Amino acid sequence: MSTVPGKPMKIHTQKGKRRLWLEEQRYGLDGFAPGSSFSVTYNDDSIVIESDPEGSNKVFTRVKKPSKQFTEERRFAIISLHNSKLKAIFGDTENGVDTPVSYTMEKGRLEIWPSSDAELAVRKHDSFDYSNEESYAEAA
Repeated sequence: MSTVPGKPMKIHTQKGKRRLWLEEQRYGLDGFAPGSSFSVTYNDDSIVIESDPEGSNKVFTRVKKPSKQFTEERRFAIISLHNSKLKAIFGDTENGVDTPVSYTMEKGRLEIWPSSDAELAVRKHDSFDYSNEESYAEAA
């Protein structure tokens, strides 16, 4: 299991709940096929998302229509969690505020936890402004 560098991840606050939104195009999500199931384990200091045929959560599907560049329809996986359980682990913020997180990823498994102060200091030193949507996209 290894930390994936260069792909910052964040948890957003929306409608008073924390939201995690992961797109295959950005993170790869190896082992999480569109339409498949997954389970989530909420620990005291992290969450674990695992591909699980018996899981109670579904991987969403984003469909991209054919274009000049891609003549076939394309489907991408999206993992989304939007609940109050995430507040206990990642803290509470005002609506619209993002919180950077740390994670490890391997095929069919993600572990996500709050970033430590040391990791946040490194990110602040980084030349990208992760709160700015354009800079955030450049970091990808």
